[in-house]
Amino acid sequence: MRLPTVCLALAFVPLLLSSCNPPQKGLEAENELNPYFRKAAAATAEGNYYAAIEQYEAALQANKNVAKAHVEIGLLYSEKLGDPVSGIYHFQKYLALRPTAEDRDQVQAYVEKSKIDFALTLPNSTVHNAEEMARISKENMDLKQALAQRDALLAKKDDSLASNRIHPAVEPAPVPSTPAPAPAPTDNSVKATPAPTATPVSPAPMQGGRSYTIQKGDSLWKIAKQFYPDDVAAGVDKIKQANPEATAKVQNLKLGTTLVIP
Repeated sequence: MRLPTVCLALAFVPLLLSSCNPPQKGLEAENELNPYFRKAAAATAEGNYYAAIEQYEAALQANKNVAKAHVEIGLLYSEKLGDPVSGIYHFQKYLALRPTAEDRDQVQAYVEKSKIDFALTLPNSTVHNAEEMARISKENMDLKQALAQRDALLAKKDDSLASNRIHPAVEPAPVPSTPAPAPAPTDNSVKATPAPTATPVSPAPMQGGRSYTIQKGDSLWKIAKQFYPDDVAAGVDKIKQANPEATAKVQNLKLGTTLVIP
């Protein structure tokens, strides 16, 4: 009689254990309501990616239907641990478990990106060479744009300095003295003749020197640098004084105009 009693008592042991340790809640959830997902998120935030993967794998062992864990594991492998092959495996596991999932296109994009990342690790691969050529082409284009912007900025700065420079005043040529008029006669029958008015003489323009025809891309600073390399600023002043009309607008020189170079 003792043997059946012992067997009966043993049969109640699992029931007693299950009543003492109720099953965990949230094992069907695919977010932080799932205790394994919550622990995995905490481990990821701390940078402990392998511990996070272990928690997601534990969630799959507790409930194989939480297929979202495969996506999270795949992202950790491909994005954090540099293992695109393992990432592809878990992404494809998710797609196989949920072929009609709403995020199927997104997960498929993860697969394609992981394939490219893996191809880039292979020496002399077509993808690697294409990526390298694209990078070099972009760097060359950026460099050309930077050089063009720098040249334009320097040219603008040179023209601004030339136009804002204070030029020395040009003294007019001396006016020849006019002899004093003769005194008017005292005879009342003769009307006084008014003295002639002296006409001011304009300063004579600069003569001689060289000539230069304005071409496309020229600036006053550039022309002065060609003829007066030792003192470009003084050269700008000389050219402006010799060609006041043609250089009235230093930033808009007219093509084909011939300048006198003193």
